Amino acid sequence: MPGSSTSRNPAPLAQSYTMLNPTMPPPVLEMASNASNTLLPRTASAPAPAPSRNTGRTRPRLSHALEVLDVDIDIEDPYATTNRFEIPADFKGKVIPGSQYDVVLVLDNREKSARENPDGIARALRAKGVDVERRALELGDVCWIAKRKPHFCDGTEYDTITLDVILERKRLDDLVGSIKDGRFHEQKFRLANSAIKQVFYVVEEYKNGVYEDKNRFDLAIDTALSQTQVIDGFMVKETKSIEDTINYYWTLHRHIQHRYEGKELHVIPSQHIRRYNFLKFQKKLRHREPNKSYLTAFTQFQFLNSKSGFITVQETWARMLLCVIGVSPEKAGEIVKRYPTMRSMYLAFLEGEEQERMERHLKKGFKVKHMLEDIGGNTGRRIGPALSEKIYNVIMGSVQDDCESD
Repeated sequence: MPGSSTSRNPAPLAQSYTMLNPTMPPPVLEMASNASNTLLPRTASAPAPAPSRNTGRTRPRLSHALEVLDVDIDIEDPYATTNRFEIPADFKGKVIPGSQYDVVLVLDNREKSARENPDGIARALRAKGVDVERRALELGDVCWIAKRKPHFCDGTEYDTITLDVILERKRLDDLVGSIKDGRFHEQKFRLANSAIKQVFYVVEEYKNGVYEDKNRFDLAIDTALSQTQVIDGFMVKETKSIEDTINYYWTLHRHIQHRYEGKELHVIPSQHIRRYNFLKFQKKLRHREPNKSYLTAFTQFQFLNSKSGFITVQETWARMLLCVIGVSPEKAGEIVKRYPTMRSMYLAFLEGEEQERMERHLKKGFKVKHMLEDIGGNTGRRIGPALSEKIYNVIMGSVQDDCESD
């Protein structure tokens, strides 16, 4: 793959993201691949499996069972962009020298625990020496910015740059609620659509209320976290308490500080940024200049990830597909690649119905309801016959209902 590095031998995640001795410099932060993450056998360096929350069975924590892979992955862009894009001829990134900025951790001031204790997390992190700001974030619960030192500030957008790391935190009861009401997939959809290379997903234990029915949610939680790590390529970390979460934030902040120490930043000027082509822009840049990571100003990060921002027909169509039970963001992406609009799928189903009528006389087995089943290939993104039939019924049933109502 263009831009990929095969020279390094990355350590397991258990070694890379466990708490470090404060006197030791943290290793360089690595990136996860959503293309080639695979479950690995447990090694002696990984902790023993933690007991399951409810059933007494053992379930290895994903954050200890998967390897950190060093990649520079292609950006998948099935949702919200133009089909063609070329880097403008006049494009020139802004370069910020490594000596001109400090790395700052930004907490979403609307994040759940922050509402319960507005300054608790920030105070705890500051006590550990972390430079923290609280802002309303359009995406994620934590991000990191490069903030120019006062004597280098010039009052432009380049005074605050969003770094290529974002973190979503879910308390366990909130995770269960988001799985029930569909927010879980919608939030992952937005994270994947941000073009940020490193996405961390922290799940914090919470024992009150969520386990009243002890066996009801455990499988759903395990499945959700497995998909998030293996399919989405997000780094999943499970913590036991808010204190454990704060310690993880501190450890991760030190990794990021070490990664960016003295490193010049390359920034895409805002005049080149459009929501509908941003992922294509980033993909082209990463192929053309694989050794550089192009960032955006914080104001542009907020614009690109606003829920009320510009949404294309394809993105709206993908969000509609996510409303069908069983359609994950990954499967929605595969469908939209084949059928970029609802109309294109509807017309394909009409043709399929005609083909089925013709082949019925020839005693062939074609069924239009199963027309989508092979989309996604031999991967976890394969649609399969049951889900294909469900989508067919939703699309064609909706159209029929509309016609009858007219």
